[in-house]
Amino acid sequence: HIQSMPEEVQALGLAYRFEIVQRRVRPFRAEDGPRLGQAPGMRVLDLTSVHFGGDKPFCLEERLINLDVVPGAETEAFAETPPGSWLIATTPWTDAEHRIRSEAVDDRRAAILTLPRHAPVLVIERRTWRADAPVTHVRLTYPGAVREVVARFSAGS
Repeated sequence: HIQSMPEEVQALGLAYRFEIVQRRVRPFRAEDGPRLGQAPGMRVLDLTSVHFGGDKPFCLEERLINLDVVPGAETEAFAETPPGSWLIATTPWTDAEHRIRSEAVDDRRAAILTLPRHAPVLVIERRTWRADAPVTHVRLTYPGAVREVVARFSAGS
């Protein structure tokens, strides 16, 4: 299950809103390879959004969407629905990968999240695929004190 950001924030009893900070359609670049793992030639939608819990930044979302797999994202305004929720509702995926780590926030992300320099943050990177085609890569950066990861599973699963 991939939880939407509105669900995540509202589960904490906070009012949710989001803002698109940057949006551009651009060609695939070599540095996108580790994120999407696809050869040059494809076009991507490069989005940066800030999700708020109440009046504070809750999470910085930096997302690439493969427009060869999700062409409708190019014209989607994301005015009412954040990109992750829109993808969950419109784009089936077959495989997903999460990478979770803590790090010290860099200056650019600290300014967006209104954090002190080098404050601890939790970073979740998720890639999804439809068969062998990459759908999206997202980097979610949370202030260290607002997010925890809980996994529950059964023996043998």
